[in-house]
Amino acid sequence: MEISAKKREILGKKNRKLRKQGLLPGVIFSSDSSIGKKEVLNITLALDEFKKAYKEAGTSALLKLTLGDQPKLNVLVTDVQVDPMTLAPIHVSFFEVNMKEEIETEVPVNVINIDEHELVKSGEGIVITLLSAISVKCLPANIPHEFTVDALTLKAVGDVLTAADLKVDTSKVELLVEPEEAIVKLDFAQQLETEEDGPADVSAVEVTTAKEPKEGEAADSEEDSKDKE
Repeated sequence: MEISAKKREILGKKNRKLRKQGLLPGVIFSSDSSIGKKEVLNITLALDEFKKAYKEAGTSALLKLTLGDQPKLNVLVTDVQVDPMTLAPIHVSFFEVNMKEEIETEVPVNVINIDEHELVKSGEGIVITLLSAISVKCLPANIPHEFTVDALTLKAVGDVLTAADLKVDTSKVELLVEPEEAIVKLDFAQQLETEEDGPADVSAVEVTTAKEPKEGEAADSEEDSKDKE
């Protein structure tokens, strides 16, 4: 999948003007930039184009990014900051990968056929995803888009699928979890209801919608709410 971008001169709070034009500010960094051998690139790209690409690629599929007349860059999405009110992307970070070097990343788990399971349909059982993403180490070209787990392989309440059950070519992809790590479990639906009974203690709950600010970007959405120009 390909996506195009342009170099960006506007930084910080001024980026809200770009967003009003349907543009998304972002950065491209790499292993070399993290040690000072290469600059971090400030870019903009069309918001609609990014949302379409991100919906398909997520954080585990490589994107080919075109930046002017430069050779296409192989990148992964590493962070998407969103507006806390609209949940629309307001900043994106890309990591430029070296196709010859192994990297560590997370691959999402996709559980299928949950609604087709007889115990789920009868209300007796519930399928619980215990691990929503798996850490892996491999060459960028070998990153799985996702790990698909079929709920129908869970035959009885109490059955568990572990990392050892995942379909993966271990000669190309190293799983950075123990083989016995539980991924999905079929449990009693009644047990879950019992555990959820009673008032919830929310005193320690922290709500976040974006990670640490980059170049003052995270504060932009707050400025937007104050500046209606």
